[in-house]
Amino acid sequence: MRDLMTAGYGVGMSDDRKWWKAPFTRAWWTRRRAVIASVCVALLVIGGGTAVAIALNSGEEPAPPVAETPTPSASSASPTPTPTPTPEPEGGELPRAAVARGEIASWNVAGDTELGGVRPQVGGASDGQTSLVIDAPAVGEPTVAAYTPLTVEPETEYTLTFDVRLLDEEVSEVPVELAAGDTVVPMPDLGSEWWTIEETVTTGAGQTGIDLKLTVTDAVRGFGIDNISMTAEGGENVVPNSSFEDVSSEWGITNDSLILNEQMATLAAAVAPGEANWVATRLDGSEAARGTATIGDRVSPIPLEGLGQGYYTVSVTDANGAVVNAPVGIVRMPDAFLAGDDRIGAHIHPTKAINLDAVSAASSLGMGSLRFNFTWKNVEKQSGVYNWGETYPRAAAQSAVRGVGVLGIVGWGNPVYGDEQVPRTQEALAAYGRYAAAVAQNFDLIGLEVFNEFNIETFNRGCRTGSCYLPLIQSVYGPVKEVAPDLPVIGGVTGNYEAAFFDQLWQGGGLQYVDAMSFHPYQVYNTPENLAGVMRDARASMDANGGAKPIWITELGWTTKTGDVSLEEQGNRLVRAQITALATGVEHYFWYDLINDETDRAEHEGNFGLFSQAQNGLAALPPKPAAFVQALLVAQLDGRAYDKTDEVEGVRSRSFGEAGDTMKVVYPTGDARTVDFPAWDTVTVTDLSGNVTEVEPSGGTVSIDIDRILLLGGGIGEEGDDTAGAGDDTADDAGSGTESGTGTDEGSDTRSGTDARTEDDEEE
Repeated sequence: MRDLMTAGYGVGMSDDRKWWKAPFTRAWWTRRRAVIASVCVALLVIGGGTAVAIALNSGEEPAPPVAETPTPSASSASPTPTPTPTPEPEGGELPRAAVARGEIASWNVAGDTELGGVRPQVGGASDGQTSLVIDAPAVGEPTVAAYTPLTVEPETEYTLTFDVRLLDEEVSEVPVELAAGDTVVPMPDLGSEWWTIEETVTTGAGQTGIDLKLTVTDAVRGFGIDNISMTAEGGENVVPNSSFEDVSSEWGITNDSLILNEQMATLAAAVAPGEANWVATRLDGSEAARGTATIGDRVSPIPLEGLGQGYYTVSVTDANGAVVNAPVGIVRMPDAFLAGDDRIGAHIHPTKAINLDAVSAASSLGMGSLRFNFTWKNVEKQSGVYNWGETYPRAAAQSAVRGVGVLGIVGWGNPVYGDEQVPRTQEALAAYGRYAAAVAQNFDLIGLEVFNEFNIETFNRGCRTGSCYLPLIQSVYGPVKEVAPDLPVIGGVTGNYEAAFFDQLWQGGGLQYVDAMSFHPYQVYNTPENLAGVMRDARASMDANGGAKPIWITELGWTTKTGDVSLEEQGNRLVRAQITALATGVEHYFWYDLINDETDRAEHEGNFGLFSQAQNGLAALPPKPAAFVQALLVAQLDGRAYDKTDEVEGVRSRSFGEAGDTMKVVYPTGDARTVDFPAWDTVTVTDLSGNVTEVEPSGGTVSIDIDRILLLGGGIGEEGDDTAGAGDDTADDAGSGTESGTGTDEGSDTRSGTDARTEDDEEE
């Protein structure tokens, strides 16, 4: 963030409190290291000094080294020793484990505005049931993830040992250091197997206390540590809660997220000790799997064995008969954690208490960005004085440490300058521009939108034309560029795409005051594919008035209120809308909105969320089926760029990636049909319930029965260059018949085009 420290809310705390920012010693590089494996031992001498040993922790005692066997040579009887290989950490299968929420006794850990997550992990531990895991997708500077003070004897030699791993199937670099006082131990490259490290620590004269601290120096995901011991000869371990078993939490399912990696799918349960039974049911009520688990007196794992990819409600009954129900989405992820897709985001309301966990929830779906309003009247209550409060900086800091971009909105008017709805006077417009610049200067953003839905009466009961909006972008553009020249200024931000508004705005010269345009095309509510026609109209209007700018869709979603779309249909329309958007050149798509604003299913405005509000017995927000679908889509796309629209009669088929690494989204535009696609290897066919089937190619093609939305991966497409049959990415799909003109759905139930929302609903 550019100036969050000056806003009184740094990413963590002020520098005078960051005691760990003292320079780190690099004396380790002059130490001698011994490397020990369970089968063989080798000594790697780096220099003089103390010794460090590294060993693969397989749960068994290391075998003695194999004696060297002399091998006679043809010319001499002198033996030739057989070299002993140096062991290395290994990757492999990911463990059945769950990142949990809870207080770790005796340890101080970084908060969610300092690092993405420092939490206990239950299951697959090196010792006991719990380890510590660090997930830090973005790190701006060396940050202490966890520390505990130790009581030591002066001038005493201690042996420090600990087990570490990285939740990665491959061995990767680990930018983490463990320091015991002045002794700093960088981590080796690690994989998913536990690896033991040993170091010698000698205390100084008069030294009776040191800190044991883990410092993250760069981005790392899924670093785990467990079984830490520091002992003098004949003494006891001075590290408190050394295996992180002492964790306290509220009763229930304590998972940090209920979107789970299929390989690792586990619930973290803090329920009555004894035998717990669980049953997983599908959305239609049918049983998918069941099992039992033994619960200890602390947070314990419930491995969801036999439960494959999909959306379920898992009902857990503890030894006392108490029941907790957890909706979970289990996804086949390319890696241990779902990487953020910068193209996909959601709108949140950071000032509402229900959104305190919003950034974590969005990140669990693989969303790479969030949108929220820096409401002017909340910040500048006295002319020229900006008080950011706590909520905006907190949400921005949470986003930054998770690598999630923030799209800011400068909305709306300010009573300090006369009108609470819209800045209208020259004084108010100038103040509005200064405030926009202050937002740009104090927060690290991916874009800044000028106002929100200026053309909708709810937010503007005065003139709502493009000509009346023009002074707002004129007042903002210059001041923002002075302080943040590379920050995109986003103009338009209309409820629905309103052609007359934009024609008038661009004809008045508005294109020179924006870097991109945005709108909220709820007129495609009934037919998401009509977005292609809206996009063509938007580009044509810009082209006619000086040249097209990038287009962002900064609100579009569907409500699951009673009588509107079903929970399942919300996910279907999410895929149809996002795939159409990406295929027609939309740079960013923001779902409206991330979390239900209401708990009453009858409320139209309150049920657009991908998550329900917090539920008793669950630490994480409960995902709706569409949240699972969003994570599934992001995992399947895996960052692939849009390639082409296939010309297939009666089927919409969008291709992403490139030859040899292709993913397709396909579904019928009418009746179900069978289509032959080129394929070079086994093709995976995934539906939006998560079911996966494999189809083997024959003669270079596969036949796919298309009766619903399917995600095709694996060996789909050509192994070499594949350009034949590519359609125009902004043209109508063959056989669709719905993507021409403005794309307006006659009789559609739009969100922004009605007065279903009140100003208070959107107030930040």
